[in-house]
Amino acid sequence: MVVKNIVRKNLIARIRPFYEITDLVKVLIGIRRSGKSVILQQIAAAKV
Repeated sequence: MVVKNIVRKNLIARIRPFYEITDLVKVLIGIRRSGKSVILQQIAAAKV
C-alpha cells in the first residue's frame, strides 16, 4: 500500500512568515490525526 501525503501549500504559506522569528515557540494545534506531524515534516523538507 502506497501512502501519498497531501502538500498543503496554502497552510505552509500561512506559516512561512513565522520561520525566521526565533524568539517565539511555534505550536501547531489541531484535532487528532489531522496531519500536524506531516506538515512539520514538509516544512523541514522545504527548509533543506
